Amino acid sequence: MPEWIYARKRVELEKAVAVVLWRFGRNKTLLEISDKFHTGQATIVKYTRILSEILTHRDKLYCHYIGLPRGQRLLNIMGNFQRISKFPLIAAAIDETQVKLRKKPSQHHSPADYWNRHHDHALQLQGVVDSKRNFLDCVALLPGSHNDAYHLRISSLWHKMVNNLVFQETVLELQVAQTVIRGRGQNRHRIQRTGTISVKPFIIGDDACPLTAFLQKAFNKRRVASDEDRNNFDRCLRRSRVQAEHTFALLKEKWRILDTGVPVALEEVSTVIFACCCLHNFVNSRGVRIPPGDRHSNLQEFDPFLHSEPLLQIAESVHARRTEEGKLVRLALFQNWLAEGNHVL
Repeated sequence: MPEWIYARKRVELEKAVAVVLWRFGRNKTLLEISDKFHTGQATIVKYTRILSEILTHRDKLYCHYIGLPRGQRLLNIMGNFQRISKFPLIAAAIDETQVKLRKKPSQHHSPADYWNRHHDHALQLQGVVDSKRNFLDCVALLPGSHNDAYHLRISSLWHKMVNNLVFQETVLELQVAQTVIRGRGQNRHRIQRTGTISVKPFIIGDDACPLTAFLQKAFNKRRVASDEDRNNFDRCLRRSRVQAEHTFALLKEKWRILDTGVPVALEEVSTVIFACCCLHNFVNSRGVRIPPGDRHSNLQEFDPFLHSEPLLQIAESVHARRTEEGKLVRLALFQNWLAEGNHVL
């Protein structure tokens, strides 16, 4: 008997890639894609899974296009951010977005946890981006009902920053004048202290992020008319942070599957998200890979799916101390920004 009676003809590699890219970019139904490419629906699902796993495998393509910068690549990113916002040592911008799920999670996964404020079932995506709107790191660990700060603290990125594993190449010494209150009651008085603080490259976040030496944010959630200098400082700082928002907008505009709902099983959603982030960088950089010397090559440290209890314990123990350090670094940046005359916009 002929072989074609028992099985369909194998799909060519170029056609399989085209089918998956079409599905990611258009997010059509399986029936529509099947009619367009004359391919079975089960075959489309199979190749979607295969290509997603290839794109997100840390030994294959993912680490060639997504990775925290170092060396000359880090210096270039900081220079671009400084031209945007007039601040030195900005290494990246961080933000979160909600990725809608097409299928409601089963009762085993507690669907109420995925119900977000937009009245959709969603998964959170945390992205760290550079000045050219490329992803440097992405994490999708938590359901949509959780807050951004908690998502950050359980990520491998937080573990790396807390333990000084990234952004260590450049240190800037800044002068800072700090007012300290001493004594109690009638003996209470103010002391003006002046000193030097070492500032390392840091990430810019929004108001929901914790304030630390390696993660800075604006002073005020809302503008205060009586403090024009701080309002201008916040406005300049947000010029860098808005790059993360623009990156998410470009990601969902190009890969519509992330905007209209990911139509795969819950266990495969994060893989599809990371695959789209990898494709975003590939398209945005025109296929130029990260040089091996300008990325963190220790694959044991690199893990976008890391989620463990020790990270939660580290996050709680250092929170208070890191906040005080973050306030001092922000004050030093603010005073240096005023001294350079950048407050006049």
